Amino acid sequence: EHNENIKLNLSGLRGKITDRYAIVPQFRGKFKIPEVSFSYFNPKEGKYHTITSDAIIINVPQGNLPSEADNNTVVKRNVVGGENDIRFIKTKARFVPKTEKKDFYGSKLYYLLLLLPLLSIPIGMYIGKKKQDRDSDVVGNRRRKADKLARKYLSEAKKRMGDKEAFYESLERAIHNYLKARLHVETADISMDRIEEMLKAKKVDDETVESFKKLMDDSNFARYAPSTKGQMNDDYNRAKKLISRLDKYLS
Repeated sequence: EHNENIKLNLSGLRGKITDRYAIVPQFRGKFKIPEVSFSYFNPKEGKYHTITSDAIIINVPQGNLPSEADNNTVVKRNVVGGENDIRFIKTKARFVPKTEKKDFYGSKLYYLLLLLPLLSIPIGMYIGKKKQDRDSDVVGNRRRKADKLARKYLSEAKKRMGDKEAFYESLERAIHNYLKARLHVETADISMDRIEEMLKAKKVDDETVESFKKLMDDSNFARYAPSTKGQMNDDYNRAKKLISRLDKYLS
């Protein structure tokens, strides 16, 4: 045990330090603990002094007697102890460095999270304004809805490729919904003559108008005539190209 009782005051350093050791002798007999020396500096005399303690003789009355060979030579023996004896002191230690943990307060993440609510206000206002403008655009909403339906029906026509009647029905619906959105007409006003008249009014070139009329005629004819999957694929690509060409004039 190591005990310190040290006091520091104006007169200097005073106190004592005590070390206590537990000794477990293995044999009976007399054993000598050598002297202990201690050196210190005397500021009044300006020099060092060394003091030495007296040797300590320990008399062990019980235990086995050492053999004659043990008296002449030093024999190392393993200490055999019980659960109540003093444990062996480890001579090596494994130290693990402690990782320095940075404080969250004052870090970059702290200031980022602090400014995030302030930044979200103008962003939210901008998104809200865009949504309000989009909701108030009746014509634009109608066009976007019809465009979505046209893409939906074209996609549906592609899935039904091979089923002649279902394929051409979906193909015609895709083109009709696209024209309803771009020309702002209702279903009751859709007819070949009416659509042709409105396309020409929009200054759509004659070749594109004729392509539209031919695609519709071929689609109606294909419903009642033998048709192959290759022909359906060609008509599907013609419909895509037609919508792309019409979009240049009607957007």
